[in-house]
Amino acid sequence: MLAYNFKGLMDFLFHSLQSVRFVFSRLIGMPFAPHEMDLDALYNEVLLLPDDDPTKIPRLKGLNDTFLRIWDNPTEITRVISTLTKAIRLASDVHRPAIQSNLGGLFAHRFVISRDIADIEEGVAICKDALRRTPEGHQDIGFVLNNLGNSFGIRFRQYKDDRDLIKAVDAFVEAVRLLPDKDQGKPLVLANLGMSFGARFERFGDVADLDKAIETYDEAVRRIADDRHEKPSLLSGLEMHFECVSNASGMSQTSTSLSRHKAKLR
Repeated sequence: MLAYNFKGLMDFLFHSLQSVRFVFSRLIGMPFAPHEMDLDALYNEVLLLPDDDPTKIPRLKGLNDTFLRIWDNPTEITRVISTLTKAIRLASDVHRPAIQSNLGGLFAHRFVISRDIADIEEGVAICKDALRRTPEGHQDIGFVLNNLGNSFGIRFRQYKDDRDLIKAVDAFVEAVRLLPDKDQGKPLVLANLGMSFGARFERFGDVADLDKAIETYDEAVRRIADDRHEKPSLLSGLEMHFECVSNASGMSQTSTSLSRHKAKLR
């Protein structure tokens, strides 16, 4: 096994990419702080709207993105888990997969804070069930796959079971394939895929995975608009990517590959 450690970079990316998705909720006028919201009432109000109401999907997305602001507060995470559990019972078949997938993602992330093994197992199970319940061609299938990939990635870091890493890569690859190029979330999913390729390189030492990691992450940076405030985080992540490789021992075999990728960014 090579000495290239992606853990710090993966943790940095995981937290930074989740927090930036709050921008959309601000644009549509959702409350800033989740702890100031009556979560049950807000979700009930939106879910009871007819599915053909043009405001329903934007409002649901706004709520989901707002919840991502509580990533580092275990009390708020637990409160939102309770709300989403209730919301699943009210949601229509159209909106249930995304809500269920968010619920699984919250369990998985609460594990990162609590280290309660039950949380990561519940998170993976819920995300897998959400995907099973998502019809082919569903509008949220890329989002559901991305959450599933994240949950497998978190469990891999706990158990170092190679099967979880392989499943994480597969989920991200499929999420990228299914997300439309114009989807504003696609660069963030590409970044997750790049990190998973990086973890696979660290695990197995295949330089082809290093190439894929850097190329995919580079694509994420190139696809995101210059005026989106996530871009500095992605650029910083890519720079950290190069620094990790440059500082690792026994990596002379990758020098040509790294030089090529660096040149593309200049």
